[in-house]
Amino acid sequence: MESEAGKPLMAKYSVSAFPTLLWLNADGNIQHKTVGAGDAKVQAKKSIELAPEDQKKDLWSSAFIAGN
Repeated sequence: MESEAGKPLMAKYSVSAFPTLLWLNADGNIQHKTVGAGDAKVQAKKSIELAPEDQKKDLWSSAFIAGN
């Protein structure tokens, strides 16, 4: 993202630090933003919470099988 190609995305999503994790909807709107390194399990749970309803069951099943 620090490349010239990434600068427009940094500006569009107000990225000022790395890592920055963005959860976007299909329209490209931010649903959730995390700045800085975070706990992987917390990030995985947030991903599942923000997933479309029809995908949550499969995501939770995958997380359970992986032991998370």
